[in-house]
Amino acid sequence: MNNFLKNTSIGIKVSLAPVLAIVCLILVTAWGAVGLRGIHADVDAIGRGSVERIAQAQQMATELTELHQLLYQSMTWESIGQRPERIKELDAQLLEKLAAYDRKAADLAKTAGLDALGSQALDAFAKGVNSYHKVAVDTLDFKTAGVANAAAYVVSLDHDYRKNKELIAGFVASVRQDVGARVDLAGAKVTRQISATLGVTVLATLLCAGLAWLLARAITQPLSQAETD
Repeated sequence: MNNFLKNTSIGIKVSLAPVLAIVCLILVTAWGAVGLRGIHADVDAIGRGSVERIAQAQQMATELTELHQLLYQSMTWESIGQRPERIKELDAQLLEKLAAYDRKAADLAKTAGLDALGSQALDAFAKGVNSYHKVAVDTLDFKTAGVANAAAYVVSLDHDYRKNKELIAGFVASVRQDVGARVDLAGAKVTRQISATLGVTVLATLLCAGLAWLLARAITQPLSQAETD
């Protein structure tokens, strides 16, 4: 290294230090950019995926409440003697909505990227909705023979309704717990990235300072010797 510096012209020696500083700056910037890109991807996945899942779960809870209210509306109409054609129309719409909701719950249970707790909650919810669907269909069938005949199914219907609402709430809680864990991991990754960037920056600074000292020495030594001679 010393021989190289001794045999190099003063112009090259003077330009080496800033060139190396620029190269180190570029390397540190690139290192930080790559790390930030990875952190951004993690945070984006947390935000988009988790918010979407929570929104879907809340929408499912709202639709379940609407279905339950329609079931009670159908039984109320039957008890007050509403026109049969209107009751038949309402029941047909209700059966169609129940089947669609059952399919939606089954599709939701296939959501990818969930942790074990979230997957278990959705599987249990899909099974609970299927049970609710069957009890609701039986309730509507027996209702046509008299509201009193359908009353025996109301207890089971209300039980399945409350259970499914609890399962949805449990799923939302599991998603929030998963978000918290992933945010902690992202925070730890940020800390490691900051530490690594600071380490690389210090190393680059020391390297530039060392080279600057060598270059200054390589320039001043020949001049000192020339003055002595």
